Amino acid sequence: MSCYEVEDGSWRICTLSLRTGTIIIGWLDLLYAIIRGILASVQLKEYGGDGQMSLFDCGILIFISLLALLEFIASFTLLWGVRNRLFSKIQLWIPAQKVLLVLYLLTYFLMFILGYHWIDYIYLIIFHPIIIYFIPVVSSFASQNETF
Repeated sequence: MSCYEVEDGSWRICTLSLRTGTIIIGWLDLLYAIIRGILASVQLKEYGGDGQMSLFDCGILIFISLLALLEFIASFTLLWGVRNRLFSKIQLWIPAQKVLLVLYLLTYFLMFILGYHWIDYIYLIIFHPIIIYFIPVVSSFASQNETF
């Protein structure tokens, strides 16, 4: 999966236009944010009400829920920007994703050190490299269309 230029001068990714790829990225990121937020909320409700969860665990789950909400907002902004050709909105997604990635990585690193929630590392191993790949694709789309 790489970007390449075709004869008409437009860029493509997996034989799709960068615009289509960016829309797919927006929807996948939106879906990921929804799933992440729901899972954190369910865990908080399931274990938080019984008093079985420590204050630190509750804080981590609330923080992950807030990160998921911010990711939802960023993804919605990306989709809105692509649909309405507002490239300044598209470019907001790029630093937002970088900040969210760093915050997620710090959170998971802290959880790893303290021995919490090993299942969450699946998200770290699978989804985060994919999101890291998404950033240059969206950046290419924004920079390609910014000049027009």
